[in-house]
Amino acid sequence: MPAAAQGPSPALDQQLTHKIDALVVIAMAHQHVPAVSLAIARNGRILYARGYGYRNLTNRQVADANTVYNVGSVTKEFTAAGIMLLQQERKLSISDSLAKYFPRYAHAQQLTLRNLLNHTSGIPDYVYGPNLPHHATALQFFKIVWKRPLHFRPGTRFEYSSTNYLLLGMIIEMESGQSYGNFIAARFFEPLGLNASSTRVEPRELSNGAVGYTFDGGRILYKAATPDDIGYGDATINSSALDLVKWDAALDGGRVVDAESWQAMTTPPVAPFEPTYGGYGFGLFIGRFYDRRMIYHPGANPGFITYNATFPSDGLEIAILGNSDNFQPFLLFQRIFEIVEQPTPEQIADQARPAPNENPKVRALAQQWLVRLQTGNIDRMQLTAEAAKELTPASARALAAKALATGKPLAFVYRGKGYYSPKTVYTYKLTFTGATVLYYVILSDNGKIITLDMEREDPALTHPSKTI
Repeated sequence: MPAAAQGPSPALDQQLTHKIDALVVIAMAHQHVPAVSLAIARNGRILYARGYGYRNLTNRQVADANTVYNVGSVTKEFTAAGIMLLQQERKLSISDSLAKYFPRYAHAQQLTLRNLLNHTSGIPDYVYGPNLPHHATALQFFKIVWKRPLHFRPGTRFEYSSTNYLLLGMIIEMESGQSYGNFIAARFFEPLGLNASSTRVEPRELSNGAVGYTFDGGRILYKAATPDDIGYGDATINSSALDLVKWDAALDGGRVVDAESWQAMTTPPVAPFEPTYGGYGFGLFIGRFYDRRMIYHPGANPGFITYNATFPSDGLEIAILGNSDNFQPFLLFQRIFEIVEQPTPEQIADQARPAPNENPKVRALAQQWLVRLQTGNIDRMQLTAEAAKELTPASARALAAKALATGKPLAFVYRGKGYYSPKTVYTYKLTFTGATVLYYVILSDNGKIITLDMEREDPALTHPSKTI
């Protein structure tokens, strides 16, 4: 069992914190995550904060609530807020053409900063570019997709692309006259007391930083990365669980941007958008969770995964950070929310409802391929060339077996789709006799299967009475 470091005195009662501790420890063991830190707060007041496991396996350094992790795309929250501050100061407008900043970019005249903020630009995601370089500048990363066509006409669809926030970070530098890191520190970290937060450095180099890991070949391995691998305005920030809930409370509470900017940040575009994601404002996903409005952002980078969420109507903030890129925090987050908020039967029923606008053809494909995964009966004609190489009958059966996705599910519920350049991710929640499974069917633009994946809820989460 991973070691658990004591955090501040909990405001939640001992029975609830015992349940949370048990869920986290079992999830870590099941997912091979060396360390997790979490913080739960209400209107900025800490209800519970704790670290579990080891932030550094080599030195057996124990994690706590102040341990620093890279938070990946949670950085986008800060970048969006930075752009809104500059608009408030009349240094730019989100209606500005991208041509003002990148006049030589072929598509710049078609795009505005708003398109970048809400991921309706159509600019391909540099992260998926071939031969991604190390030690590259932000501009060099942009040049990876510089000559590629837009994926769609700007403003007509949502498609998540880190290139959008790479560019916004560069624009912050142009208009502020500061480096991105200095701007974020001066405008957010220092005024809000986010003393554990930083940019442009690997967490392992910090005094209370975590080392990033991955799980491969049955072993937990160090995940090497450089600050450039981690990203720029799209994913550079390092932070702690305590700093993130402090940031959340400040952002929701009107202490970061003014009311007009906050309204813009939390209003999704009209462009077609599907739950589970619910919508994307500026640097923030906007959704509903147990019939409550949820504002959130996940983050991932080599060796690190984060899930950061707030519920403005309740003043609730939850941040979960782990130092493995195998960490799958959403189902753990869901169970922690249930423990803290104890949703009503009506809210539980609302959460179980299928997402709207399901595509029946994709559902039929997903159901057909569930059986193919279970039996190893692979039809390579329905796969992309790369998927056809990787998905063997043995690996298909192994995936289903690992997820305990055995036999016909008791429930097969559509949970929505999201566009992630250059693919579309369809999510289904499957209930089997002994497991709850999130099932991802990831398709190319021409409808070929890029990947099939399954995320099984940890045994402790499915059957908490057996472990608590």
